[in-house]
This record gives sequence, C-alpha cells and structure tokens, in this order.
Amino acid sequence: MSRIVSLAASFCFVATAYAGGPFTMAFYPPYPTLRIDVWPLVMLVCAAATVICTHISRDRRRPRDLAFWGLVIKLSLLPFFLVMSLLTLFVGAYLFAPGGPGPQAFILPFALLGAYGIMIVTSSHGFAAISCAREEQLISPETAKNYKRGHAIPVADLASSIRLYLLLRRLDNTAPARSQDA
Repeated sequence: MSRIVSLAASFCFVATAYAGGPFTMAFYPPYPTLRIDVWPLVMLVCAAATVICTHISRDRRRPRDLAFWGLVIKLSLLPFFLVMSLLTLFVGAYLFAPGGPGPQAFILPFALLGAYGIMIVTSSHGFAAISCAREEQLISPETAKNYKRGHAIPVADLASSIRLYLLLRRLDNTAPARSQDA
C-alpha cells in the first residue's frame, strides 16, 4: 500500500508539473487544466506529498525499487527541464541587454529556482534509495555521499540516478549468486 501511495503522489506531482504552466501556455483558455495562479500552490502540495510518502515508504521498499522509480520520475520530467533550460537561455540574454537588464530578466531567478525545486523533489526517491542502500550496507558511506552530491546538482542528477540504479541492479544480481554459492 505504501508503494502505491508513494507512486500516486509522484504521479500527481508529474501531472501537475505538466498541467499547469506548459499546458496552459501551449493551449489557450478553453483547455487549461490549472490556472497559472493556482499552479504553484498545487505543485507545492504535490511536492510535499511526494517527499513525505517516499520518506514514509522507504523502509518497506528495496533500494533498487526506489532508484528505479526515481529514475522513471526524473525521465518523465526531462522534457520539462529541457523547456526550462531553453527558457533560461532565452531569458538570460536579457540580462546583458544594452542599457541594463530587461524586465524579462526578472523572471529568470524564479524559473531557475522552480526548476531546481522540481529537480530536488524528483530526487527524493534517489535520496531514499541511497539511504536504504547505506543502511543495508550495500554501498559504502563514501559512495552514498558521492551519489547524494550528484543528486543535488542540476544536470548531474540524471547521470547520478542512472548510475545509482545500475549499481543497485548489479548488486541485486550478484547477491543471489553469492547466496547460492554458500
């Protein structure tokens, strides 16, 4: 049950991320699912639910499962991050406009902060997987520290998620072979 609640909260977070800003900007008012003024509040509620549910369910799930779902959630929001990166590049040009920063440049800190906040929430499954793997002594504390650092840095978080999942998968595949030898 905890797995279902955790994944449902994560699904709501992903759906909310797309339903608010990007969907509203792409499809004009007859179709908006969330108004732009309601969207940040709903995102905060879904983000909090995702982090809390992942934290509560981490003791009942295997590290490999947590890493897998963390990677799936991160990959599902990859188009969102790409759009945010393009927006940052285009709006960032207004910082260096002749005569000082243009008014559009004031959107940039909010876009960067929002993208970083979403990235951290998508890393909650990865942080839980790292913590569980360290507690079960599957990985060393130094390795856990490196993966946590990777999950907290934008762009490196995707590579860190992939590497963490592959490491835990390899460890799970070698564990049955060791138990059969004994």
